[in-house]
Amino acid sequence: MRLEALFNYPLKGCRANPIQVAELDSLGIRGDRRFMAVNHRGQFVNGKTFPKLVLVNCQVEDEQSVIFSAPNMPELKVDLTGDDGRVDVRVWRSDVNAKSLGEKANSWISDFLGGDFRLCFYDQNSHRQVNSLPEYPVSFSDSAPVLVASRQSLEALNAYTGRVDKIEQFRPNIVIDADSAFAEETWQRIRIGDVELLAVKACARCPVINTDVEFAQPDPNQEPLRSLTKLHRRVSDGKVIFGQYFVVTRPGQVARGDKIEVLQSMQAQEYQPLPDEEQGKYTITFEPMTQSAIAAVNDTILEVAENAGIALSSSCRGGSCGACRVKLISGDVEVGADYALTEQQIEQGYILACSCFARSDVVISLED
Repeated sequence: MRLEALFNYPLKGCRANPIQVAELDSLGIRGDRRFMAVNHRGQFVNGKTFPKLVLVNCQVEDEQSVIFSAPNMPELKVDLTGDDGRVDVRVWRSDVNAKSLGEKANSWISDFLGGDFRLCFYDQNSHRQVNSLPEYPVSFSDSAPVLVASRQSLEALNAYTGRVDKIEQFRPNIVIDADSAFAEETWQRIRIGDVELLAVKACARCPVINTDVEFAQPDPNQEPLRSLTKLHRRVSDGKVIFGQYFVVTRPGQVARGDKIEVLQSMQAQEYQPLPDEEQGKYTITFEPMTQSAIAAVNDTILEVAENAGIALSSSCRGGSCGACRVKLISGDVEVGADYALTEQQIEQGYILACSCFARSDVVISLED
């Protein structure tokens, strides 16, 4: 097995940068996911709610400056050695103190995304840990520093769908030419050149993989996530799996063509395929009118309600305004964004209908 491709994504959610050689340290590929866009509350924004992020190019120059570019936008160069203050930001459930990139950078990303946003930098004074392995640090990546996927896994999915989706849609750092599809899910410890990696968890997928990386257009048929759900990639908690997260246990350099050695294997998670007539479909019951509607795997609760003729307040549709707040009475949902909710509201069971997806039959209360 060989290392086939390397990518870094300096800005979380941005266009992939293909690279030939990479230095890996405790935070993964050097420079990967060190920058992040946040809203006015400090909550991160990603490609699920703002697909245009995939059109942003981000290049770091000698760790002294960073250049941002995007369609119909002037190029922006930011000096990373300047003092623009610090900001408290949130990545999922992690609070991070990050370096601000300044008002010029904030205006640039706000103009491009259309709203009130900030750009920040994970520097040497920032700290965040992998949830399940707190002895290992992580920057602005979702779960762990390094995401590994194989070309064979993508080929298996494309053969199933008849489409030609690109590996960049799945945002891996390391792409392997493996022995078989989904083999990476059985690797506990691997060695690439001088680098050693330890598996953390399989990567649960969301609708961001449906976004075309060239034009930032979400697929109207919710592909390939819809087909991935049917391809026996669901596990017991309802999540849809593609790829494996790792931490770096031995830093060093890797390059395209390097040999992959599996040092320790593990049993892959048991998948839970649904009967054909039920694949990716759940019943959402809205209280107090006890009206029910069917949700596909990639339908937000807000979309299901609107299609059923149930009027819910909504505004931003990106999890930032809170107008679509509802209460989850029972069932499981995947939370895409909850920026507008307080910790107390989350503990009380409130979710944002615009950004949540049913992962079982659920009951929703429309009353506070």
